[in-house]
Amino acid sequence: MTGAVLILLGVGTALWLYAPDISWELGLVEPTFPYPSRLATGTVVPESDRMPTESAIVIPRIGAVAPIFEGSPATALDRGVYRHVETARPGEGKNMTIAGHRESRGFALLSRLEPGDIVIVYWEGVEYDYTVTEVSVTTPDNDSVLWEGTSESLTLYTCVPRTEGDQRTVVRAVPY
Repeated sequence: MTGAVLILLGVGTALWLYAPDISWELGLVEPTFPYPSRLATGTVVPESDRMPTESAIVIPRIGAVAPIFEGSPATALDRGVYRHVETARPGEGKNMTIAGHRESRGFALLSRLEPGDIVIVYWEGVEYDYTVTEVSVTTPDNDSVLWEGTSESLTLYTCVPRTEGDQRTVVRAVPY
């Protein structure tokens, strides 16, 4: 009986960890535009009609929508994704870095992004649109994800693989 319980726990854990990938492979992940973005509608939508009430990130291709928090990284990551406070905010002309958990809150499928994909950041009542330029994998000790940059850009990262998390998927994007 103990062996069967361990097997069920193992299968359950694997399904929980890899549910986003399974959904992706089965074609169940739909592009998501939860707010009437100008990218989704093709027209300019009045700011007041399209903004979320809090800062948020939307990655349509992978169906990701998550609130962005600052402050304590652990608390922020429990509630959504975390903007590294030592990096720029959107519109400041430098790089902003956002981290998210690999199992949840929108970054589970980050490695599925490709150059040309769109990332939308809603920040303080303004929509900032970015285009992915690079997706790579690096080690946790590579602090280039906190790179300041010399122009407006966005860096997203999460731990991979889901079982160990001993590497990082890094996505770089520039204004659309």
